[in-house]
Parts: sequence; structure tokens; C-alpha cells
Amino acid sequence: MMNLDVVGNARGTLTSLTTVSGVKAVLERIGMFGAATVAAWTMIEAEHFGGAGNGAAMKALGIRGPTGPLAPAAALFLLNPFWKYAQFLIGLGAIFGVGRGSDVPALFTATSMTLFANTMLAGSAHGTKDALVRNAMAFEYAVALLHLCTTSLARKQFSPKQISAIRKCAVTVPPLMMSFLMMQGASFAKFTAAGMSGPGVLGPVAGLIFHPLHGPIAVLAYLAYLSGFSTRRASLFGLCDYLIVAISIAPQLINPWGRMLTCLHLACACVMMRECVPTNSLIPKLR
Repeated sequence: MMNLDVVGNARGTLTSLTTVSGVKAVLERIGMFGAATVAAWTMIEAEHFGGAGNGAAMKALGIRGPTGPLAPAAALFLLNPFWKYAQFLIGLGAIFGVGRGSDVPALFTATSMTLFANTMLAGSAHGTKDALVRNAMAFEYAVALLHLCTTSLARKQFSPKQISAIRKCAVTVPPLMMSFLMMQGASFAKFTAAGMSGPGVLGPVAGLIFHPLHGPIAVLAYLAYLSGFSTRRASLFGLCDYLIVAISIAPQLINPWGRMLTCLHLACACVMMRECVPTNSLIPKLR
């Protein structure tokens, strides 16, 4: 049964911020629903409040419109004039805990993200081999899968072990891909054109992401996590990786994509956090 008590859930969310576990739960919901909600709000803001819109970000991503076999579905869903209102209300409500007990918020948002990746990003003028486009597609698909893993539909179709495996793949494949691209010397010119100018606010700490040794170390860490060889230590590495990008790298990119990418990384970071940090603590437990 969907819980539509807006005031009660909003009050409960604010109250939960007085506990560590509550803060972490809210951050996870922001990560999971934030990207789609930001995109929808940007469109609403442009139409009704004189906002800048998402044109510059879509240009940076090379988006020209829906393409591929799912293009008709994207035209009916994403390009529907009511999509932005529905996604904003569903996403914002979900962040405040509205709709708990229903698969609708997760499935609606996962559909938005899947269609955006599969039809909009896949048709980018930059080509799907470009690092910026690959990065965007990987993280949209990853968080869409994380949404699917939260639904009763997934619990009926997959065993707990299978859901755990899907979740692990979702949070390890994107950083593995980016590590391999960096090790191969792929061009990050489109990232620079989109606003990335260096390590950002975390300075030398974020600079470690660009160190030549980071790629091979990251590959080993994520493969260790994916295989189960090392769960807590490897997930702590992934948590730090994701938080560094969410705090220092992603916010540099042109908005709303920068804010969206921050949320996507936060969602993945929260998965890693569950593996190595106790529910009521902020201190990692490695044994």
C-alpha cells in the first residue's frame, strides 16, 4: 500500500535527520531520486520561472533527441509535456519518504533514467565511444538498476543473492569502465568542455583520482569487491572514490548535469557505505 501522507512523511524525514542512520537514509534517497528530480525541476524552472533550462548541458552531452528502437517510447514518456511535473513530484516526494511501500516511485524513475540513457545519450553527437557519454550512460543505467533492486517486482523475480549480485555489478561496472578508459589514455576533452578544470575543492585529495597509479589500484579494488574476495576494504575504497567525485569533480560540470552526476555518485556511494560502515555510525568497520 502506497503511503501518501505527505505531511507525516515530511515531518518524519526531518525528525530522522537527528540520527546518523536517518541522515544516511535521506542521503541515499537524494542520491537515488536526485538526478531525475533535478532534470525535471530544471525544465519546470525554465518554463515557469525564467530559469536557464538544460539546453547548455544537453549541448555539452551532444544530445539531439531520442534515437534507436526505444525512441517512440522516449517520445511518449520523456518528451511528454507532463513528464517533468510527474517526475519532479514523484522524485521530491520519494526523497521525503512519500510513496513508501509502493514500487511506483522507483519504477517511474528507473524508466526515466533508462530511456534517457538508451535513447538520448545513445544518440549523442559525440558518439557513444566518448568518455563523457560513456560515463553518463553507465551511471544512469547503474542507478536505474539500483532502483529496480528495491522493488517487490525484483524480489519476486530474483533471489536475494541475485539481487545482491545485480547491485554489486551496478556500482562496480561504471568505475571499472572509467578506470580502464583512463589507463588507455582516452580523451577527456569533452569533460573539460563541460566545465571540469581540475581536482576541485578537495585539491590534492581529488588529484589522486588522476594519478597514473589510481587506475590499476581501482581495477583491483573493484574486482575484489565484485568477486567477494574483499568486501569491506574494497567497498571503503569505492566509497572514498565515489565521494571524492561527488564532492569535488562532478559539481564542476555544467548544470544541471553536474548536479545530476553528483546525485548518481552519491547513490552508488551509499551502496558502498552499507558494506563497510555500520548503520548507526560514520566510522568504517573493516573486520
